[in-house]
Amino acid sequence: MPTQYINAQWISIRPSFLVFQNLMKCLDSRETVVGVEVGVREGLNAALMLDACPQLELLLVDIQELPELHLNLKNFSPDRYDFILGASVDVARTIRDKSLNYIYIDADHTYPEVLKDLRAWYPKLATGGIIGGHDWTHPEVRQAVMEFFGEHPEKRLCYCAEIVNNPDEVVAQLDAEMMDWWISPYEIALS
Repeated sequence: MPTQYINAQWISIRPSFLVFQNLMKCLDSRETVVGVEVGVREGLNAALMLDACPQLELLLVDIQELPELHLNLKNFSPDRYDFILGASVDVARTIRDKSLNYIYIDADHTYPEVLKDLRAWYPKLATGGIIGGHDWTHPEVRQAVMEFFGEHPEKRLCYCAEIVNNPDEVVAQLDAEMMDWWISPYEIALS
């Protein structure tokens, strides 16, 4: 049950959050899940992620620090998240490769910037980790994701229920209502 400070209407327009919750269950056996959200804004998504995955420790990266961020995260221990003010690519340079179990990209939505974020953050993903992002329906986001993971033929791309490439990993995007995209080595429960 989401905590009361999260806007229920906002959750209702994010049905793909169910995919996130099911993916996090795949990581339940881990004592700690270390993740990053790139592009945080008011912290609503961060609050949902922290609420859904009790063992998640989340780095929050953004070029601005909005006051609403701390209000939306007030019910979580500061030990579970750390806000880093800075440009995504610059912050990624400070993170050790293969050190993150989870990466969520929701920063600048232009094609070149999404591609830069993917190139900067993907090497930080540990084996068996999950990477995803928001705004799949945004044409430039979709183009960058498809191009980037096309450079990684070991990945299986799944969108609009169509699967191509290797069956070991998946990008899930069900329809225009589900604006998140995911790549995971786990079978994705879609509801």
